[in-house]
Amino acid sequence: MLNYKKIISFLGKTIGYIILAYILYKFFNEYGLSDFIDRINRLGVVSFFVLFLNFIALLSGIYIWHILLANNTNLRIKYLDSFAYFVKTEVGKYLPGNVFHFVGRQLIASRLGISQKVMFKITFSLSVLLVIGTFFAGTMFGLLSTKPFSYIMLLIYAGLIGSVLYNCIFLKNIKRFTKIKINFFATLSLGINGLMMGIVIFTQLPEFHLKMFFEVACLYVVSWFLGFIVPGASGGLGVREGAFLMLAKLNGTFIPESVIIFSVVTLRIFNIVTDIAAFLLSYYVKRTV
Repeated sequence: MLNYKKIISFLGKTIGYIILAYILYKFFNEYGLSDFIDRINRLGVVSFFVLFLNFIALLSGIYIWHILLANNTNLRIKYLDSFAYFVKTEVGKYLPGNVFHFVGRQLIASRLGISQKVMFKITFSLSVLLVIGTFFAGTMFGLLSTKPFSYIMLLIYAGLIGSVLYNCIFLKNIKRFTKIKINFFATLSLGINGLMMGIVIFTQLPEFHLKMFFEVACLYVVSWFLGFIVPGASGGLGVREGAFLMLAKLNGTFIPESVIIFSVVTLRIFNIVTDIAAFLLSYYVKRTV
């Protein structure tokens, strides 16, 4: 009997690796290692600012998990405890299968005395809220962008309606202010991801256009969503980058492909550096739970 879950996961993983191989092929055709390092150096202080923003985006996502823990369990857990537990499992997303960060949180549930069912509910709610964040942030950036791109905005508006319904039906037992907070931080986390791509790209271009900046941010938020939902792709690796390259072309964005290739590779490196730095930092956090 066919195991459809394994087949879908294998296809997602394969698509991610193929796209990643294509992007790396284009990247190494365009840049040597010394050229890449030189270009990173030319970003200068912007690199540190983007890394800072990336860390803020990570902290925002963890805050949502922290609130969900508090609302679904009797634990009196501090934010630093949530930070330490979360980042130690988050690096598991880079392992093949894209499920080991979820597995790690289920193991944490046993340690904290939380039932597997409740931790699954928390993990699922976090995933849905991050998707909601992409729709809210994508809608905002799309409305501020150069032009309305119908196929993307249609997806975003459909998701926005679904997001509102999810909040009204599945989060109805959460206090209104708490609901506003978790939706705000989900939108902030994903919105920062879009802004980071806009900053990296426009630092390399001779002219800055605000509306095109928001167009880039919107496209990247949508590509983050596509990388997030494809099963098997470790941390959306390859899928997110390929989706952004494809969407930029389909939308007729006037940005050189070499700039886009450099930007997606650079931002992925920044993401990995942030996750590793947070993982190492967690060992200096004194847990109380």
